[in-house]
Amino acid sequence: MSYAQRAMLKLTRRPFFQIPLVLFFLLGSFAAAAQQAAADSLLDTLSKAKPDTAKVWLYFNLGRTYYSSDTEKALDYAGKALVLAQELNFDKGEAKAVNLIGVCQLIQSRFEESLKSHYRALGIRERLRDTIGMMESLINLGNVNYRLTNTEEAVGFYKRALRYAVKKHSKPGLALLYNNLGSYYKDQWLTHKRPEDYLQATRYIQAARKTKQELNDRKGQANCLTMLGAIWAEKKNYRQALAAFQESLAINKSFGNKEGEVAALCQIADIYRIQNDSEQAIRYADSAYSIAKATKSDFLISNASETLQRVNSALKNYKKAYDLLIQDKSRDSLLFAASRQKVREELAIKYQTAQKDSLTKHLEQESNSRLATILRKNEVQLQALVGIIVLALLSALAFWSRHRVVSANRKLREQNRVIELKNEEISAQKRQIEQQAVELGIKNEALVTANMIRNKVFSVISHDLRSPLASLDSVLGLIKGGQLDREEMEHFIGVLSDDIDITQKMLNSLLIWAGTQMDGTSARREQVLLKSLVRENFLLSAKRALTKEITLTNAVPPRAAAYTDREKLNFIVRNIISNAIKFTHRGGHIEVFWKQRKTGPVLAIRDNGMGMNAEAIASLFSDKRYSTVGTDQEKGTGLGMLLCKDFADSIGFRITVESEVNKGTTFFIHFLQNEAEILVPDAVRLELASG
Repeated sequence: MSYAQRAMLKLTRRPFFQIPLVLFFLLGSFAAAAQQAAADSLLDTLSKAKPDTAKVWLYFNLGRTYYSSDTEKALDYAGKALVLAQELNFDKGEAKAVNLIGVCQLIQSRFEESLKSHYRALGIRERLRDTIGMMESLINLGNVNYRLTNTEEAVGFYKRALRYAVKKHSKPGLALLYNNLGSYYKDQWLTHKRPEDYLQATRYIQAARKTKQELNDRKGQANCLTMLGAIWAEKKNYRQALAAFQESLAINKSFGNKEGEVAALCQIADIYRIQNDSEQAIRYADSAYSIAKATKSDFLISNASETLQRVNSALKNYKKAYDLLIQDKSRDSLLFAASRQKVREELAIKYQTAQKDSLTKHLEQESNSRLATILRKNEVQLQALVGIIVLALLSALAFWSRHRVVSANRKLREQNRVIELKNEEISAQKRQIEQQAVELGIKNEALVTANMIRNKVFSVISHDLRSPLASLDSVLGLIKGGQLDREEMEHFIGVLSDDIDITQKMLNSLLIWAGTQMDGTSARREQVLLKSLVRENFLLSAKRALTKEITLTNAVPPRAAAYTDREKLNFIVRNIISNAIKFTHRGGHIEVFWKQRKTGPVLAIRDNGMGMNAEAIASLFSDKRYSTVGTDQEKGTGLGMLLCKDFADSIGFRITVESEVNKGTTFFIHFLQNEAEILVPDAVRLELASG
């Protein structure tokens, strides 16, 4: 084992939660032979293929065959696939080739180039709407960022890829992404111990395990169980961790994965060691060491030996632990020497191959240069001959065709004039049609508005006028039949009077609102002095306020003015003051004042009455009518605030409410910044202008 391999092993090994590393060298000779056979088959097919999309795929598959063993060769084939795909305008093949180039660049730790390649592949696949391809590119972008330790960005790419995998029901993609996300949150939890990381890690790893079960990926299932065991062991949930490692051991045994068996046995032994169960710890550690020795893999033997050393040290069998340590050092020295010899042999082979390649390229360049010189001479002679023939033909035809050209030009000019006239006629018709379309659109909008008004009016009339009229009809019938005595008659007449008063108010509001809606004109804006407008509405409401002994205060500055539609603003203020009187207790107080805010000037109407909760405030301006009885059991129509909002919208105002139950309510009418101000008297203006 080389020093670098040894260092990597020590960095990644932690008791209970280490992830088994893939032992490429254990199966190296068999994998290399299989890889070479696949490459030979592809090369044979490539030599017979035509330069079409099939050849692009052959180059790509050759590159994919070599990328894990000979990255440079893989890059060469991927580059050939890319060039041919671009010549054929074969976008899907181009994306595949660029993606493979990005993977090879990642293996070579050329991170910035790898990112550029994968972004390029993603752009092509997005243009093609290739969902599986986009998922693949996003996974690779996540892998590059993970290598760059940009873990947050990596997780972002994984989650985007996960959406595509879910959309396409790609179980292999889901298994890979669940595994990667689970591994990320596992590392986060092991580092920071945040509960949310623990929950995310177990959720994703369990999902990966379930998906791998559906794919019958036993090695993947074992890996998920190993990660879960690592998490539970670190959480000191040894019973659950032990069950996960035992299940991982059983799965690895089922398909003869000795590497997985050794790793699981070592992890089980470490748990028993922590739990001071020396008998079970030594049994599992010895079993791991025996299996590792049978594989003759120095890496597995070293792994199992270290576990056995830890167990023997815990049992105070220091001599056996020391003997195992000496064996590890001897094995490392032999492996280091063998690795150096193998490196020397590989370098010699590469040097000889490079020399042969250089000589071959030199001969090819020389041959190509000579061939190019001959071809250029032949091309010059051929071009000269063709030029002479063409010149002769042109000279012969020039005299014959001149009068035909003149005639043709004359006819073309006449046709162009006809076409221009027709184009002008078509343009005029088009403008006329567009104008008609605009007019039709305006008429349609007017019809829609008229229908909406009609529906609203009919809805209110059918719902709110039917009940009072029915009551009036019933009472008149009773009076006519002589079935009521004087006291009952006076009572029913009082009830009917209240109903008729409410109905009259509702009709007045509806007529004002419907009149403004059907008028179809814009707001009639004028300068309105707000203190005067509030005074008018206080006079109208004075009788009701006096009856309830409510104090009315007009604190609006005398020169406060707004440039708006007077009638609509008057309607809004009148309704809010009326509601304030309705919901204020006897002896209460209502104040109207002016306030300047950052967003603009505000007219506020405040009372110290019943107040409202949040639910009632939300119902005020909804499409549904909202009405409750007042402090003296006054009834309302539920239309007032609905129409206030409609009028405010039509003149560009906003109405907001602040309220607290049993403390009172404040309504705010928000004016636009440039539509309300405190007017400066003319004399003051002159003084300011001159000073």
